[in-house]
Amino acid sequence: MCGIWGLYHLDGAPVEAQPLLAMGAQLAHRGPDETGSWIQGAVGLGIHRLRVIDLVSGQQPVANEDGSITAVFNGEIYNYRELREELRSTGHRFKSQSDTEVIVHLYEEEGPACWSRLNGIFAVALWDNRRQELVLARDRFGIKPLYYHADGRRLAFGSELKPILSALNGAAQVHLPALSDYLSLGYIPGPNAIFQGVRQVAPGPVVRGRAARVTRSNPNTLVSSIWIQSSSCPSATGSRPAARPALLIRTSIESCPLEMAAKNPWILASLVTSSR
Repeated sequence: MCGIWGLYHLDGAPVEAQPLLAMGAQLAHRGPDETGSWIQGAVGLGIHRLRVIDLVSGQQPVANEDGSITAVFNGEIYNYRELREELRSTGHRFKSQSDTEVIVHLYEEEGPACWSRLNGIFAVALWDNRRQELVLARDRFGIKPLYYHADGRRLAFGSELKPILSALNGAAQVHLPALSDYLSLGYIPGPNAIFQGVRQVAPGPVVRGRAARVTRSNPNTLVSSIWIQSSSCPSATGSRPAARPALLIRTSIESCPLEMAAKNPWILASLVTSSR
């Protein structure tokens, strides 16, 4: 478990270190091993990391070779070794053994299409300096949490609600329909959250923040309608409704050996040997 957070000033005002660190202090319990932050002009990213993969050189935030893409990541990518070798063959250079760096280079190579290549559980915040765009993405099952607040002035996000409340200086009101859902259902269905103006990043779609696309009258233009599709988890289009649960269950089962191999390389060697 890691905790990620960040702030993007849509009006171009520079992010200051102290408010960014104050947001991160709300997530210290999620990552006891190390803390990292990064600020470039109007955007700032941060992470409290629990080290699982690449204990030595897997520090975050992580950037690509020219620094045009920077990311923080909570989760685990089970097929990162295969993706890393593929990216190396096309000329990408890696400085760590982490799955986070694979995400950065994969996005550099494939852009928004990269999310369909990832087999794992993840919440990612990625700054694309070329497009001047902040991207928030979650895995298809929504295992890893990610919340955001967007208005005409800023976009704040976090693995929990508390860093967003810190960015808002505690000025948030309870969202009564969400409270009603919680009292009747025992949870709050996405994309709502317990506070007004705060939403969950939905599993599958991504949230994009770009100053040129945001207006004070319609901050919802931040939300992209792109659905993440995967070859191992086909979209529902053209398939029978009864088959969809089976597809999800099969995808989950097929991920189990990859999850074990991501933590233990010797398992991967055993899998390769047994498949011959």
